[in-house]
Amino acid sequence: MGLVWFHGGAFMWGNLDTPEADHFSRQMTDRTGVVVISVDYRLCNDEIHLPVPHDDCYAVYTWVRQHAADLGIDPGRLAVGGGSAGGNLAASGSLHAETGQAPWQMLLAYPVLHPELPEAGDDLRAAIEATPPALRFTPEACVRINEYVMGRPNSAATAYDFPGLAPDHSRFPPAYIENSEFDTLRASGERFAADLAAAGVPVEQVTAAGVPHGHLNAVGSPMLEAAYQRFARRLLTGRATD
Repeated sequence: MGLVWFHGGAFMWGNLDTPEADHFSRQMTDRTGVVVISVDYRLCNDEIHLPVPHDDCYAVYTWVRQHAADLGIDPGRLAVGGGSAGGNLAASGSLHAETGQAPWQMLLAYPVLHPELPEAGDDLRAAIEATPPALRFTPEACVRINEYVMGRPNSAATAYDFPGLAPDHSRFPPAYIENSEFDTLRASGERFAADLAAAGVPVEQVTAAGVPHGHLNAVGSPMLEAAYQRFARRLLTGRATD
């Protein structure tokens, strides 16, 4: 088995030393024996915009498939995953299913999959109310960030920029989606999970209790240990929870 993993950082920040990249990858390999490829990619700025990070990440995924035997990976058991923006990049790469190289499954942590956040449900609204303002992503801030990284208005976004826009969600592979309880972006993960389920795609969704966005970076937290266990179990058994 193998996992191609993409870190987050709003498409503009993060690197291979980010705990969400380095520590998570080491934990998954240690706990499961799965080969994990943690991916660096070009970050968005005034000159670089989506889909450049997507192109970089899909190029790595393709290379891993082509060299799977050298890496000790069964190409039929090659998963993709990532946190936040990295979850977006994992899902957007999975849209290349028509090439015959679809991932075995997607593992998405608190992903951002829509250019504008879907409406939050009552439970999420209550959680947001209890979240300190410094830890919140406002819908307006999300719009500004997303338009900046695309270099164009949200109205021009494609499914390769934000996979939640895909017209046919049945093209995606089976998915595990772990959202953070106190996270505005949870609305995106929840909508994506609902759309996958409606399209007949097997999807398992977990809301990590008591944590804000980016909880895979909280090294040393007992709540992070619980998340590691869920991701490792998903890789080994196809189920994150009983």
